[in-house]
Amino acid sequence: MTAQQFPLPLGPEGLLTTSDSLNAFAQALGLNCLAPGWDGWVDDVISPIAVSNSTDLVFDGASWGDQTSRYPVGTKLSCTDNSVTKYGYVTHTQANGTPTFTTLFCIWALADGSATTLSGVPTNLRISYMDTASGFPSAFVFTPGSITGWSGTPTTVFNLSVIGRNAKVRYYINGTSNANSASCVLPFAAAANAGDNWRGAVSLAIDNAAVFGTAEAQAVQNSTALRWLRNNLASGWTTSGQKAVMGVIDIPI
Repeated sequence: MTAQQFPLPLGPEGLLTTSDSLNAFAQALGLNCLAPGWDGWVDDVISPIAVSNSTDLVFDGASWGDQTSRYPVGTKLSCTDNSVTKYGYVTHTQANGTPTFTTLFCIWALADGSATTLSGVPTNLRISYMDTASGFPSAFVFTPGSITGWSGTPTTVFNLSVIGRNAKVRYYINGTSNANSASCVLPFAAAANAGDNWRGAVSLAIDNAAVFGTAEAQAVQNSTALRWLRNNLASGWTTSGQKAVMGVIDIPI
């Protein structure tokens, strides 16, 4: 096999040289950054053996051992499921058992960003650590779990994008209040934050039909909880009338 040149920086002068051995290694991984048409994806050399909860991929520990370092939080995935291309974010990895099986906890979307799940063990698994992998949705629509503070079924819009280990969540909830609190459950856990929670201003807040500008969103550290406080002093919401929150919060994961 004739290797294409793979440039390497040499020192502060910015000189470049080539390394056939490094390029051959990259090609063995399916990663040839100079090849025409390379789309930012790498064919995975291992395949999952099972799917849990229609979202999570399980890899064989007897064959591959602990693979958590291969799939850090924020890793992008692409696969084929029932002849449909689906895209995923890795939100958490876990290794357990003897031998050590690796489980990837994931959230999935179709090419247009609409939420989906896996119907079985997918094929053609590909991975990417790039921000701009070809075809990957700009945002994933998702439905949060356990919305509290509203009666019935409030109107909701949630979407998610991840760059590295930082998740950007855009949210909107509107309905009738039935409690002095407001919260939901995210599909991932926020990272630790030296004893405090991750905070973000709420761009629109309505309490008992009155619009005000002091509300705060908080992603609870080491937790999947996202909550909204009426103001930064944590005073409670009115327990009746219209209640709505809308905004964006950045959450390290």
